Amino acid sequence: KTLNYVSSKQKIGWVWQKKLTTEQTTRNAHISYPKITIVTPSYNQGQFLEETIRSVILQGYENLEYIVIDGGSTDNSLEIIHKYQDYLSYWVSEPDKGQAEAINKGFNLATGNIFAFLNSDDVYLPETLAKVGNFFAENSQIDFLCGQTEFIDQESLSTQGFSELFQVEINDITMTKTCHIAQPSTFFRASAWQKNLSFNENLHYCFDYDFWLRAYLAGCKFSQSKEIFSQFRIHDASKTNNAYLEGKFDRDFIKIYQSTLSSTQLSLSQRKGLRSGLGIASSLLFIHLESTNSLAIARSNLFQVIKQTPEVILSSSIWRTLLVSLTPNFIRQGWQKMKDFWSRK
Repeated sequence: KTLNYVSSKQKIGWVWQKKLTTEQTTRNAHISYPKITIVTPSYNQGQFLEETIRSVILQGYENLEYIVIDGGSTDNSLEIIHKYQDYLSYWVSEPDKGQAEAINKGFNLATGNIFAFLNSDDVYLPETLAKVGNFFAENSQIDFLCGQTEFIDQESLSTQGFSELFQVEINDITMTKTCHIAQPSTFFRASAWQKNLSFNENLHYCFDYDFWLRAYLAGCKFSQSKEIFSQFRIHDASKTNNAYLEGKFDRDFIKIYQSTLSSTQLSLSQRKGLRSGLGIASSLLFIHLESTNSLAIARSNLFQVIKQTPEVILSSSIWRTLLVSLTPNFIRQGWQKMKDFWSRK
């Protein structure tokens, strides 16, 4: 069947070089491979969806459950899903409240032992599921496996990203201060999901970090891998890319930190990390609001965070931002002119 839609990007990469087959190639007689459920939330990303789907079904993993939850796409996404529906365990296309709800819907239908979600513009690398299945089969005490990712552009070519963020050891401080986990390269046991740790549908950008954090604080065991499991796509229409630029990630981070800090079941190191994360997120949002709205709005938002969570005052980044916010405009403008002058020297 020939698709009516013709992608503007070249079909490069392993997913286009390998033929589609129903044969399962992942097999080691000495390993009992766990059933892996992959959920792909989809909405109007037909330009990339086929590459995503192929990267999953071409894994050749012998015990795979693949679910696609489409939010009622109006582009060519349904045509692509129909093309591969014989390889899918389940799919649906209907309106939803967003990405978090779509993933929750998929995992609530899942019957696998290991869960992961792959967004409709990202890609798994070859043999990823075999490596993941092998790891969980041999490490029964681990709940989460967090691998590395590499970054590609809309043409599936390698591009610059922030991969070093995910190469940090996971501990009380790093886990609570910010997100050091590469979402498309993260897999976890169904048991973690079943402990009422579903994605928060009131968060639209950092619901994955919120889930990782709650699981970590609930005692789930995390393991990191140096293996690159996926390719994370950065493009102009990317939800992630635009949200960073608009400060939406910082707003979600603030909600997460404030909610988590309200808990009394935190160690001193965890509380310190959360305070630091809240201070950084609040400071970044201040910078964004000042540049896009006004100093008054930025200052009001900062004071509101402090009023709601007074212990954030113990964060050094908040003090620096407070100092900036209270400095008269003529002094700040003069300082900026001096910096600009010396930068041209």
